[in-house]
Amino acid sequence: AASPLSGGSKLNTSPLSTRGRPKADRIGIVKQALCQFTNAEPESESWADWKTCARLYDRTRTGIEQDITSMRAHPEENPEADQQIPQLEVAAKQISVVLKIGNAFNKHGNYSAELVKAMDDAENFLNLEPIAELKFPAFLLRERHSMKTNRLNVAEFWGSLMPDALVAAGRDDDDDAIASAQTTLVVEKITAIMSDTDQALPKLKAFLEADVSFSELASSIVHQMADIAKLLSPQEHTDEELNAVINRASHHRVSPVTAVLKDSPHGRRLLDATSQFIGARAAQTDAQAKFSAAIEAALPVFAAETVDSAELSSTIAR
Repeated sequence: AASPLSGGSKLNTSPLSTRGRPKADRIGIVKQALCQFTNAEPESESWADWKTCARLYDRTRTGIEQDITSMRAHPEENPEADQQIPQLEVAAKQISVVLKIGNAFNKHGNYSAELVKAMDDAENFLNLEPIAELKFPAFLLRERHSMKTNRLNVAEFWGSLMPDALVAAGRDDDDDAIASAQTTLVVEKITAIMSDTDQALPKLKAFLEADVSFSELASSIVHQMADIAKLLSPQEHTDEELNAVINRASHHRVSPVTAVLKDSPHGRRLLDATSQFIGARAAQTDAQAKFSAAIEAALPVFAAETVDSAELSSTIAR
């Protein structure tokens, strides 16, 4: 049966133990399964054939466990049992984890709470004695990290965006990949914040004003966060600055963090309110200018020793 993890090489599916036929190479099956599991991608077409592979993995695990039981019951038949049993126990744990995570992925899909729980449980299981190592597929690590990151409080969230944390979560270790991952996670976080019915803007303000260091955050994200902060305190910024932010919010490719505001009702209202603020401030400025001009025009009249009532009335009217 072709592995649903790689869509490529064949696995040994011969019986585990049948009189007159060769015993299956269980350790070989485990090694091949682990390699395919570690390098799996979400788009592998053969995931649909998971049931076939799962049956093989389940038989392999059962066979290994039976071998361990037999070796312990009859050590005299295998003088190398003491060395082989620990290796078999590790192999049984590894194939069990591949089976558990594969079943969760096949049944619930990626980005599912059930898959995240299966991965967490599997890691705990692998760390129990005898400790077994198993590298999870990078795409599953990324998806789990993304789901968990969204649920973190503000301080923990920013910590999860540090390069070391992202690499540990399956991201590539280069500046562009790190910046891309940070941008995606910030966009997802702001999207989640803006979906809050009652507390969207207070939460957004707290998110932007977190008392954390942004030194390892991509500079483009820091600039876009500063853009959003301007919308929350428009009175502190010029009309030119505010209009520039509103304009950038229309360009998802160039400013994806700022542009995420356009994807939610709260965000669009914030942008509209800023536009209205700019208009009101311009109107106020214009009114103040007219008032000042009227006062300046009236001053010579009031300063005159004799005032013609008709001229005074005309000046005030203007």
